[in-house]
Amino acid sequence: MVKELKIRHVMKQFRWRQVLALAVIGSFLSCSGSRSPQSTIITTGGSHTVPAPLNPVQLAGKGGIMTGEMFATFASTSTGVPFSDPDVQNYYRLVLSFFPTVRVVGAITTSMVMAYVGLAGLYCQKFIVLESYKPPAERKAFTSVNFSTDTAVMNPQDVIRRLATLFWGRPPTAEEVTVLTKTLMDAQAGLAVTNAEMRKALLVLCTTSLASIQTLLL
Repeated sequence: MVKELKIRHVMKQFRWRQVLALAVIGSFLSCSGSRSPQSTIITTGGSHTVPAPLNPVQLAGKGGIMTGEMFATFASTSTGVPFSDPDVQNYYRLVLSFFPTVRVVGAITTSMVMAYVGLAGLYCQKFIVLESYKPPAERKAFTSVNFSTDTAVMNPQDVIRRLATLFWGRPPTAEEVTVLTKTLMDAQAGLAVTNAEMRKALLVLCTTSLASIQTLLL
């Protein structure tokens, strides 16, 4: 209970409450494609239409979700943010007990989801900063984003495609593009069209993609 309160405090500090809500939706994105079976579509929360979560039978073919160490290593390799980063290390130690220690099929708890999302959000936060310092041609995901202007300039479809390819090892399906586009639109709703607000929206999109079930089952 104490650790859960600490996690919530950290997520509040980094303004990740919205990230958590959207990333949980993202965790159950369609698993169509070469890596996963197709899920059944269900409707939740008004206009949000997302695939049903995977059940243990569907998870069985993947041997369960990544352990915390596997996820941290994958996130580090994908984003270029070192696992040795002090912020990453501090957060990882804080939530370590919530991660599975081996890949087993079973229930995914709320604390486990929060731990994955929080760590993904931290990696993505630093990933966006790293990308912003590089020329567009040298970036892994945000090639179409202009970080140097005061107003938001980016190609959402290109960002979605590159994040999916980077984290899932394949391009997104049409259904996944629709869900992620809606995620991005929700993140931008009511915000000023500025570079700073664009980065917040990119953080939501990146975290949603990295913490999705697509990634956890790789």
